Amino acid sequence: MKLLVDTNVIISGLFGSRSYPGQVMRHWRERHSQWVTCEQQLEELTRVMGTPYVMDKVEGTFGSAYAFMMEFHAHTDCLVIEPPFAPLCRDPFDDYLLAMMDRYPIDFLISGDKDLLSLKGSHPKILSPRELIDRL
Repeated sequence: MKLLVDTNVIISGLFGSRSYPGQVMRHWRERHSQWVTCEQQLEELTRVMGTPYVMDKVEGTFGSAYAFMMEFHAHTDCLVIEPPFAPLCRDPFDDYLLAMMDRYPIDFLISGDKDLLSLKGSHPKILSPRELIDRL
C-alpha cells in the first residue's frame, strides 16, 4: 500500500506508539506500507523536527530526531511535485499534498488536519490515522 502521510501524523506518531498515528508509524517501520514524500514535505518535516519541543519529545523514542530523519530519508520514496498547485484546500500550504494524490498513484493520504479531512467527500482517498488502522 502506497501512503502519503501528512507531517502532523508523522510528528504525532513519534510522540506515542500506542496512538493511532503511532500505529501508522509502526506499520511503516515494519515495512508493511510504502510511504511517499516530496521536497515540500521534507522541508516542513525538517523545520518541525528541529524545534526544541519536538526534539525533546522524540529523544528516547527513536534515539534522536536526526536518527528518525535518516530512517525517513532511507525508507520513503521522494517524488517530484512542481507548482502550481490548484487551490483546493482552506490551507494553501496543504495543496501540494492534494496535487501529489492527483499526479501519482497513491492509495491514501493520511492526515489529522481538519482542513484536509473536510475534503473527504470530494477526495475519498483521504483518511484519518484511525480510519487507516481500522482498514488494516
